[in-house]
Amino acid sequence: MKDIIMQEYGMTSAPTTTQDTTSDSTIPQEPTAPPVQNTSSSSSPADTTINASVTNLDKGKSVEQQPLTFHTPLITKFVAAAPVDYIQGKSVKEKIKTAECLMMNINGFLGATQWSVQKEKFIVTFFDSRNDLLRALDLKCTYKMYHPKATQTPADLASNTQSSTSSSSSNVTQAQQPNFEVRDFTFIDFDLIKQPKTIDDINAEKDRTIQVLDIPLKISTASVRTAFSKYGDIQKLTLRTKGPFQQAFITYLRKDSIAPFYTNHWSVYMMRHALRIIPITLSEEARALRRNFALKLSGLPRNTLSRDLEAIVSEVGAKSCVINRNPNNYSPVNYAYLNFPSTDALATAINKNCTLKGCPLFWTLPKSRTCNKCGSPEHIARMCNSPLYKRKDPKWEKHYNRFKSAQHRKPHRSYAATARSNNTSDP
Repeated sequence: MKDIIMQEYGMTSAPTTTQDTTSDSTIPQEPTAPPVQNTSSSSSPADTTINASVTNLDKGKSVEQQPLTFHTPLITKFVAAAPVDYIQGKSVKEKIKTAECLMMNINGFLGATQWSVQKEKFIVTFFDSRNDLLRALDLKCTYKMYHPKATQTPADLASNTQSSTSSSSSNVTQAQQPNFEVRDFTFIDFDLIKQPKTIDDINAEKDRTIQVLDIPLKISTASVRTAFSKYGDIQKLTLRTKGPFQQAFITYLRKDSIAPFYTNHWSVYMMRHALRIIPITLSEEARALRRNFALKLSGLPRNTLSRDLEAIVSEVGAKSCVINRNPNNYSPVNYAYLNFPSTDALATAINKNCTLKGCPLFWTLPKSRTCNKCGSPEHIARMCNSPLYKRKDPKWEKHYNRFKSAQHRKPHRSYAATARSNNTSDP
């Protein structure tokens, strides 16, 4: 197998030194992901054309006519907005109703909703034409600006006690004074609030963005944000599901926050999972380097995660480790993909004999088939004779069940568990 691997990568000789690397690990949990190349999702603009095929019956024969085409705009570009605090109402629903009442006299008014721009909320209204939008921008509206209630200090309380002889008419006048003032405002064009990004703005944002791969499905957005906040202040984080894993796009406020991910750090550990990291602006040559020199390490014990292989990964000089998921039960498979920075590091790795929890591990090419039980590249699972995965003799199975021998006794069930199962079985 060593000769096959060296021939695949065009190597003529390999180091002769052999080392044994043994790593013990504990506690299985959830694994990581398969080698995934850089992926980016693109969304096509929504089609605003609805085609309807009309079929008429003519003397019992079906005659298909030309389809009717209806052009229905999904959203208008004429939008007016006002800060959400300016609109009367205790809830978003009430504020939207208030905005509808304000704009209902305009014939081209289409509706209202709430949008957020840079964490600032606005009530936005939609119009059918530019003239209708200009009419909305000319509307004079008012809102109430409430003042906070003044807090009294002990000194103020003492002075108030001493001045208890003041006239009751002045107290009534002060009580009747409102704690707000009425201010004027007008809706503004939404295009002035959210200016479209320029090419320079988009490129600058890409320079501060990384793509994080191999995130297990159970990991939440809040956990990802907390784990990556230690590298810098996060401006934006988007989490997407891609196949059996999630991937995150994280934009930092500073460009130097992602500088280590260009060279040294191909992946980071999050709990017991290894997450690969790719800067968005990483060159194609650097991306290819992270994929070109890979090996498959098979024979992993059950429920092995990337953190369990940390000692082996560090010893052989690998830069990233990925473990696939079983699509049936989402448990980790018994092999991992390791990526190396060069052929020299790869050649050194295949000369190391590795074991994990007493199980021998096997180095193979990434596309080689291996046994799903013991991990050997010499046979497949149905031909496996490993004593660790040896099947029980079926001719003795009935006696095991009859005499309830060791490993064949049913666990004791409590009265509550039995009653619960009986209740669920009733129709």
